[in-house]
Amino acid sequence: VSTQSTGGDKLKVQSNAATILSDVCQVNDNAQKVAQEGGIVPVIQLLSSWLPTVLVSAMKGLCQLGANYEPNKEEIAKKGGLQPLVSLLENSDPQVQAESANALTVVCRESEGNQNFIISIGGIPPLVKLVQSNNIEVQVSAAGALQSLAQSNAVSQTRIAELGGVNPLIRLLKSNPRNLDVQERASGALWALSGDCPSKQRDIGTKIGIEMLIVLLESKSEKI
Repeated sequence: VSTQSTGGDKLKVQSNAATILSDVCQVNDNAQKVAQEGGIVPVIQLLSSWLPTVLVSAMKGLCQLGANYEPNKEEIAKKGGLQPLVSLLENSDPQVQAESANALTVVCRESEGNQNFIISIGGIPPLVKLVQSNNIEVQVSAAGALQSLAQSNAVSQTRIAELGGVNPLIRLLKSNPRNLDVQERASGALWALSGDCPSKQRDIGTKIGIEMLIVLLESKSEKI
């Protein structure tokens, strides 16, 4: 009993520490300092935990580390953080699924190397599957990850389309037409998938439909 209690206390401490780290790293200088002090590896190691609260806290920490100090994205990849994030997309806990997609959104944004690596280890199929989840938070997070993967990356755009990523995004958009998060993430992913190719843009625009395009034109979101 004593051993179990100690283990539980350790997990709680780890979860709390990762949560505090996430809050601290919202300041750019702190995200840099944490990386310089070797803080990325311990956070990545928490991704092997079996406890959802620890996993969620760790992934939120990685999000802040990557979002607030650009070099941390490459460092997270170098330290082996991408593979467990992709694996956690298939976790049974919806919050873990959403946070793993959120972390991938951050680490592959405007990072061709990370985008290509995530593609190479099979990151696209689980994201396409999560866009079709019955949990709206998971759907939105997965759409955001697909957007980051597809942004300015022709290889990724082609692979996502080949693996059936377009129609689930359109269904998500049409099934929640007034949800601003859905509008931003789903339409953002679709625009990213169309790239700079006019024929792709026309094709996706046709699939979205005039009615939905008008809804997007009238959107209150500043990101559309």
